[in-house]
Amino acid sequence: MSFIIADEPLASKKINHWLPPLACFLIYLIIFYLLRTFTIIYSPKWTEFSSVFAIVAIIIFKHKDFVQIWKVPRSFWKKHCYTGILLSLLLYLSLYILCLISEKIGIEYSQAVKGKDLIDKPSANWAGIAIEPILYQTFFTGLILSKIKKHINLIVFIYLGGLLFALGSFQLNPAAFLTGMISALIYHRQETLIAPVIFNVNTFIAGQLSGTVFQSAAPIMVLFY
Repeated sequence: MSFIIADEPLASKKINHWLPPLACFLIYLIIFYLLRTFTIIYSPKWTEFSSVFAIVAIIIFKHKDFVQIWKVPRSFWKKHCYTGILLSLLLYLSLYILCLISEKIGIEYSQAVKGKDLIDKPSANWAGIAIEPILYQTFFTGLILSKIKKHINLIVFIYLGGLLFALGSFQLNPAAFLTGMISALIYHRQETLIAPVIFNVNTFIAGQLSGTVFQSAAPIMVLFY
């Protein structure tokens, strides 16, 4: 009996580590669905920004955590910016290689993306490319994942990063999941959001360029959506 009593505080302590981030994510989902319902009824053009508005609402409420997350020494910025830029260049290099492979095997663009509107439909909101990655990374990585970083191993941390990003951004596809996983890995190594945000911004840009500059890569990229 004494051993059971001794273990109870430890188990309770582990549960307490998960409760705040889980509650934060659930509140986000509730706010999102309320905003989505409201915008669908009264202002449909704003419906696609429901997740952004929900995150902004939570960040305003938890503004002290937001300030702490982005309170990074100036000496860190240069190094972590380079990391984000390097990873972004690797992303573009990968897309270029996919273009070469696609052209080599001769898959036609129109056949590959038939029935898929994510490549053919250009984004109407380039401003979101700068804003959304900052909000998504601040919320999913900074406010949620950072709270459980010390209590789970690297593999689980990376997996949860992909899961949170895909579910939270409501993009249930491998591309969003992979973006979340890579962002989580970068954050786990560097413990700042600078490089993850830069990388995330460039994934948005790459998505926009998939219909123009990297159009030849569409036959392979479409598998990720």
